[in-house]
Amino acid sequence: MKNIKIIKCKKCGRTLTFCYNKRNKSGIRVYKYACMGRYLGDKDIHESVSIMYKDLEEIVTTRLRSLMESIKNKGDAFIEDIISSIDIDSESKQLDVQKTKIESRLNVITKSMKKLYEDNVCGRITDDNYQILLTDFQKEQKELISKLEDLTTKSNKYKTQFDRIKEFRAVANKYLNFTELTNELVHSLIDHIEIDVNTIDNKKIKEINIIYRFIC
Repeated sequence: MKNIKIIKCKKCGRTLTFCYNKRNKSGIRVYKYACMGRYLGDKDIHESVSIMYKDLEEIVTTRLRSLMESIKNKGDAFIEDIISSIDIDSESKQLDVQKTKIESRLNVITKSMKKLYEDNVCGRITDDNYQILLTDFQKEQKELISKLEDLTTKSNKYKTQFDRIKEFRAVANKYLNFTELTNELVHSLIDHIEIDVNTIDNKKIKEINIIYRFIC
């Protein structure tokens, strides 16, 4: 995974630069990923953020192998675990309940408006009262339709997310027994990798966060 463009600085969002660091004792060049923000006028934003290429490669390889083992061992339960961890199923069901309530109320309003019109035509309600009640119904109807559209958009988003999780599992199945961390593998499964560095008690602590494709 040399010189790939998905390694990001968590502090400023810049893509980390793949660069030559130094030579080791054997005279072999050593590379790293580093954020150039400090050298481009962002010294006040964050301290130096970098990670040695070999360290990052080892971390990503270990995590991906752990993920592949989880997929192999859990099978379909892997998808269920992800859905549960981000609460897709629960949220989706709540949205469906809200949508059903609004749709039911809209049906009631439609019938009420029809009955109101008939009462006005038959003289059981004055034109003034008819207009007042009609305006109230139309206002509520408009508000409910707007809410229903928002809920439908959110519901479709969850359904899309569910499909994306299944797609991730399908792609991951191709690499269950990978032996080498190739750029193709990385780009197939990973959206981007965030690198952060913070100084705690005079020690630099690195944080590596992998955001996977389809389920980010």
